[in-house]
Amino acid sequence: MTVTGAGGTRLAAYRFGGEGPPLLLAHATGFHAHVWLPLLGPLRQRFSVYAWDLRGHGESERPGDFDAFRYEVLGRDLLAVAGHFGLARSYAVGHSVGGSVVVQAEVLQPGTVERAVLFEPIILPRGVTAPTQRVAAAERRRRVFASTAEILERWAARPPFASFDPEALRGYVEHGVRPRPEGGVELKCSREAEVWTFLQDVRSDLWTRLGEYRAPTLVLAGDRSDSRAAPLAERQAARMAAARAERVPGLSHFLPFERPREMAARAIAFLLDTR
Repeated sequence: MTVTGAGGTRLAAYRFGGEGPPLLLAHATGFHAHVWLPLLGPLRQRFSVYAWDLRGHGESERPGDFDAFRYEVLGRDLLAVAGHFGLARSYAVGHSVGGSVVVQAEVLQPGTVERAVLFEPIILPRGVTAPTQRVAAAERRRRVFASTAEILERWAARPPFASFDPEALRGYVEHGVRPRPEGGVELKCSREAEVWTFLQDVRSDLWTRLGEYRAPTLVLAGDRSDSRAAPLAERQAARMAAARAERVPGLSHFLPFERPREMAARAIAFLLDTR
């Protein structure tokens, strides 16, 4: 369904079903809400699950203004989605910039997040720059293909997608493209939307406000990720009021899609405090 986000931007939002307390899922830059499909089986057994496509991603509208992708704006989009579904307080899972958006929304409106699991949120201290290869990769990413079958064949053998669970890669590809009138398919996330979202992390002051974020939170980082990822996760958790960080052996920045069922189980255990 369509939700009106910050500044009037139209957002595509989804109720993915399930029973139990509400759980909001926030995806990473360049992805879309349906990347969470491989995790939904176990999550829907314990939660009523909701998600949305970040602005400029999936089926959501792409504003034409670079500043319309600021973290504060993305956080207000989360609040708009939660309000649309009548969720006064929700559990949350966020990946990469999606994790940052969860934190930003809670800082903007304390009490929005009950508990959260964040997979390598992109929240950087002043003076630390984001890996430039992410922006460079987004700028040169091929966006037009003959078919989804071509994308799957190409990406299944190339990093980072080669390490994805096959179901996760298929969901990412099949829900992440649209047909072109002249034939073939193209990625739904435009080059501008991906690059503009990536560039927001160094412009945000969210690091300085982590002490205001009080929701109990587990920050997970893969030990095959960027060498700064796990230490950064530990620093983030230390600045939060009620958080801890854990390193996950054998996984990269894309850990929820490399072992989706294991990551879903870890999220459930923390969110419902069943350990």
